[in-house]
Order: sequence, then C-alpha cells, then structure tokens
Amino acid sequence: MVLQVRLFAVLRERAGRDSLEIEVPEGATVAEALRAVGEESEPLGAALEAMPVVMAVNRVYADGDAPLSTGDELALIPPVSGGATQTRAHVRVTDQPLSLDALATLVRDPRAGG
Repeated sequence: MVLQVRLFAVLRERAGRDSLEIEVPEGATVAEALRAVGEESEPLGAALEAMPVVMAVNRVYADGDAPLSTGDELALIPPVSGGATQTRAHVRVTDQPLSLDALATLVRDPRAGG
C-alpha cells in the first residue's frame, strides 16, 4: 500500500522536500513505515535514528504500533526548539493585573516563525 509521509522541521530540510510517498505491506504499522522512510532516504534514516519523532496518522497522534491503511497520511514531527540564548527570566510576582501585551513584547522576535 502507498502512504503519504509529511515531513516537518529538520526532517523536511534533510529530505529537501516536505513530503514523500512510501510503499509498505498491507497492515503495516507506524514503526514499519518509519523504517521504510529510513530506507527510502539515507539522510532521513540517519536523522530518525538520531532523534525521537512524534508521529501522527491522519492528523491524530499515534504510537509505533498503530496500524496503517491505504491512503493514510503519516506525519513525522521531530523535536523543535527556538528562542534566544538569552537567560533573562520573564517572571515576576506582582499584585498588579497581568498584561498579555507586556509579556508578548518581552518574547516577540521578528525571526520567530509560526
């Protein structure tokens, strides 16, 4: 059966594209599909061995033993991080009302994406 695999973050960068199609046997599991992705692309295989990924089948988080069906979409989401190396804390104990705008100003960065 053929599956559409969506790639995010570093996986997308390593593959040079945001998705790929793989073929796995009928009744394959998410874990088996992950192995097939690694066999399809050496850079992806190395990345998948080096880091944990969160998997989703048809936009629902799934474990490795989840069964797959023809036409399913498997999403592979590696750990993502961001932000500056700045260590200034954005916390304060106060008796004043909280201001979401003030907090957003502290963490806003034009380099940050969605």
